[in-house]
Amino acid sequence: MSFVDLINQAKAEVEQHTGGNNDNPKTVYPKTKHKGVYFNSTTTPEVFFQLLPARNMDTEPFAVKFRNIFLEARTSKGKELKQNFMLDANPNPGSILEQAIAEWTDKLMLPSKYGQVKPRIFFKVNIIKVVTQQVQNPQTGQTETHYLQERDKEGKYVVRTLDLPVSAYNGIIEKLGNPMLNPQGPNGPAMSFMDVNKPAMVHVAKPLPNTQSYRVEVYPLATLPPLEPGWEDQLEDLNAQVVPTERLENGLEWVKAFIDIKNGVNPNANNQQASTNAVAGQAIPTAPPTAPTAPAVNPYTQAPQAPTAPPQAPMAPPAVPSYTAPTVPPVTAPPIQHPVTPAVPPTAPVSPGTDLQYDTVPDYGTPNVPNTPPAAPVAPVAPVAPVAPVAPVAPVAPAMPADTAPQNGQGLPDVDAQLKNLLPGLNN
Repeated sequence: MSFVDLINQAKAEVEQHTGGNNDNPKTVYPKTKHKGVYFNSTTTPEVFFQLLPARNMDTEPFAVKFRNIFLEARTSKGKELKQNFMLDANPNPGSILEQAIAEWTDKLMLPSKYGQVKPRIFFKVNIIKVVTQQVQNPQTGQTETHYLQERDKEGKYVVRTLDLPVSAYNGIIEKLGNPMLNPQGPNGPAMSFMDVNKPAMVHVAKPLPNTQSYRVEVYPLATLPPLEPGWEDQLEDLNAQVVPTERLENGLEWVKAFIDIKNGVNPNANNQQASTNAVAGQAIPTAPPTAPTAPAVNPYTQAPQAPTAPPQAPMAPPAVPSYTAPTVPPVTAPPIQHPVTPAVPPTAPVSPGTDLQYDTVPDYGTPNVPNTPPAAPVAPVAPVAPVAPVAPVAPVAPAMPADTAPQNGQGLPDVDAQLKNLLPGLNN
């Protein structure tokens, strides 16, 4: 390798890690020997494959659980960002991305056809795709279909990773426990159709219309050739493939940038400011200085507060115009004492910008409006003096009848004569 080749190789490695921009390093994702398999309604609605066990089948699981979420955002320039983010197998409250997802969910910022976008659970497994080969039977002369494992140009097995949804994984687990699907019979090995010495083909397809579960089929009669020694060297490290995005190299920076973009914040604003300060020869502050803020004061405490403007003297109540009471016609009755008109309670001084009302004060009309002089209140109408009552007329004594009784020689009534007049029978 020449010196030029070494320079070009070093340059390629730098660009791989930085994307050609030292301020925005690229996230380094785990690599695989071959491209993984993902279900897609258009390109990959179904997969025929051989399911591979782990290298150490007794201690390692053949499938590794993980979660991922598909997120979208739009930059300030209108560019759309669409990204699958890997998450921990179980909810992690310490993840900054999961904290942002919870906040976006509360704000309804992750709309989808079925509500809000949520993380989905998958199981990553190692597989080898099954291919068919048409072979002519030399004995019968007929063309027969043989099922074989996929190989590369060098004759090595092409091992790929496959992400199984929960329903597909559950279907495979159920069929592994069904002895009738064991290619070596009901009493065959516990590995069933995963046995590398006599494996069987597995078929997984996307759900049918109006259904949600993936379809899983195992064909015990469609046996595959035994795996040749060295197949374990082609397995992918499943645990390395499911590391959360923010824990990858440069992954945290990318997650933070995406969160800023989703929240409408320019993720390069801080970097641009730092670069400007550095060019100008200024020290780069960790945060812009903040002007001192006066301590908050509780308005309900007794401590005096400094007024923002000089206090104004309270406004005196508007003068009440003089009022002339109507003239009361004279009466011939003896003079009486006029009732005293109750005094209106004084109105509290009105401070600028306030509008106070009292229940005991009559409504004077238009209320005080800031920058509008108060309307003069109308004086209440003085009560009309009551008319003096007419003095009662003294009762007239009944007329006394004329005194016709006989009198004696002294001018006094003659009792004997009166008795004679009243009792004439006594004279007889």
